[in-house]
Amino acid sequence: MKYLLFLFLFITNCAIAPVHGFIYTHVKFPGEFNPYNDVKPQKHAEGCSRVILGLFGWGVSGVGDVAFENGIRKIAIVDHSSVSILQFGYLPAIYLNYCTIVYGE
Repeated sequence: MKYLLFLFLFITNCAIAPVHGFIYTHVKFPGEFNPYNDVKPQKHAEGCSRVILGLFGWGVSGVGDVAFENGIRKIAIVDHSSVSILQFGYLPAIYLNYCTIVYGE
């Protein structure tokens, strides 16, 4: 019985941040911002990285890269979003998508 409980906890979504569902997850969550800056969030850009079966990965989701590629010179706010399909605990998901959303001038 102890082994079944251990197995259940290992293959479920305990201790995975920010949150993940077993079958499908689509979560948007706040990143960082500087409340003392005077940068207005006039423009926004999004960069995403994707992984399939834990074997193939591509994309750019770094804050600096996303801002530079989209002409954002001053960053006001950084947010994130995540999509996962069939996430079995610590094992690779069928599909993962992690996006960084940058707001600024």
